[in-house]
Amino acid sequence: MTWAGNIKFWVTWLIMTLIVLSILFMVMTI
Repeated sequence: MTWAGNIKFWVTWLIMTLIVLSILFMVMTI
């Protein structure tokens, strides 16, 4: 795997994690 592909993978994973955490946070604060 190339560096560009590796960075792209980690950025995608990080964004997905942030989205899931923000959704959970909104659900718990309702």
